[in-house]
Amino acid sequence: MRSMIQLVACSTLLLASAILAGACDRGPKAKREEPRGKILFVGRSADDPMWATACRIAEEARKSRGWQGIEMRVPPEGSPDGQRTFLETINPNEWLAVCVLANDPEVIAAPIERIVRSGRPVVLLGRDARATGRTTFCGVDEEEIGEALANACIQGLGSEQATIGVIHGGDQDTAARMRTRGFRRRIETTKGIEIIREIDCSGREIEARRIAMEEAKKYPRIGAWVMLDDWVIRGAPDDARMANEGILIVYFTPSAENLAAVAHGAADAAVSIDYDRIIERGLLLASELTRGAELQVDGETVHPIILTRKTPAAEMAKRLGLPATTAVSTRP
Repeated sequence: MRSMIQLVACSTLLLASAILAGACDRGPKAKREEPRGKILFVGRSADDPMWATACRIAEEARKSRGWQGIEMRVPPEGSPDGQRTFLETINPNEWLAVCVLANDPEVIAAPIERIVRSGRPVVLLGRDARATGRTTFCGVDEEEIGEALANACIQGLGSEQATIGVIHGGDQDTAARMRTRGFRRRIETTKGIEIIREIDCSGREIEARRIAMEEAKKYPRIGAWVMLDDWVIRGAPDDARMANEGILIVYFTPSAENLAAVAHGAADAAVSIDYDRIIERGLLLASELTRGAELQVDGETVHPIILTRKTPAAEMAKRLGLPATTAVSTRP
């Protein structure tokens, strides 16, 4: 009997020792080894107003993720072809991932596909193009841009009934079609606003400006003109209005430099792209991909922004790609 008791006691002691030893062996979990290396960020050009913004956001990201570097580069030639040529020269094996703020995503499809085939993830920023084979995307939804243009028009006109004219790019590309569709859908559900004139400028800048000026003279009592891109604004003096004061002018521009038309009174509202958010989120997506994360969605969209003459000067300066302390005067 005594032997049996001793045997049970010994077994219990051994079991307890094994449990304690196992607990000690487990200890605190080892810290995950973060991938060492750099993300390559390719901008559009050195004189792009958003380049300084991208560099600032990348520096903030570097500070928050000290284990990972970010290399900022721009092509020598700031054009779609120049960006394609630059991407063709890079060695994907030198980078953990590549972020590209594209001039024209369709033009850089081949080099993007080459980088992805090499095993390196590519995050396309701004406008999407699935045909590039990019790993993921962070940017705008063109239909939402159209809706934002309609909202800016509705807000600017107030509750009164009004007629409006629309300048669009026809069916020149998928983005133009989607933007037009979003705009129409929102306007059609709004009482009191009627589209009485539509102009298809087919995306031709000089032609669009000439036609817009001629059409504006024919409709002196129209409530608003809405431009689904910035064809009329490009190259025009910042304070040159296409229609008289009292007629609302709303337009979309993907370029920060063309937002100055609102600040100087050539237009009343502009819809644009929130590049700060896109670059910030794009770099985060790239970082997650380098850690082996499996993204739950094919891409991430960022809401467009609306700027008006009432936009605070500091916010306007930020969107123009200027330091926050820059004084940007806006005409009332």
